[in-house]
Amino acid sequence: MKFRSKFQAIMWIATLLSLACLIAFQYLSSPWGGDLFSVLRTTALTCFYHFAVRLVIGELLVPMVDMRKIRYNRGWFRTREWEQRLYRRMGVQRWKAGLPTYNPSEFDLCWLGPAEVIRSTCRAEIVHELNVLASFVPLGFARWFGAFPAFLITSIAAAAFDLSFVILQRYNRPRLIRLLRARERQRREWNSAEYEADD
Repeated sequence: MKFRSKFQAIMWIATLLSLACLIAFQYLSSPWGGDLFSVLRTTALTCFYHFAVRLVIGELLVPMVDMRKIRYNRGWFRTREWEQRLYRRMGVQRWKAGLPTYNPSEFDLCWLGPAEVIRSTCRAEIVHELNVLASFVPLGFARWFGAFPAFLITSIAAAAFDLSFVILQRYNRPRLIRLLRARERQRREWNSAEYEADD
């Protein structure tokens, strides 16, 4: 499998590694028992879930969405003015460059038009919003495994990580829409100038 970014490679390696640890600790906890292997097994299970569910959502579910039907300037995807003020106060401009990109080619304005990149931000937002919701599913595991505080902390941390990407997409989208409109206006001016030249 050819990875599209270092971040994608890390996600796949972490998923497979946590699965291997889960199997190993499950095997070791049976013959030897004890709390140590039970704790390690539960930790590996939680890690595997958080990595695997993100791959399933990002690689399998969201690609089935018809991006042509997304209206990025209306409804849910339209960023409100109060959001932009909030994001400025949060200093998104300063820390956004530190976030990894799973598939950089979907956001490359050198190869894609602004409209395609805008739709990619909508797809990425859907992925991360679903991930935020999925982050809290492991709280149900605590019913069988105990250690509710550990499940709660990891769920909140995972949700916060994905929420930062949701904020990033909603912060960037209005700027991309302005770029799209500027290019459309420029194209109209060029077409008008060519028409007048032909006359």
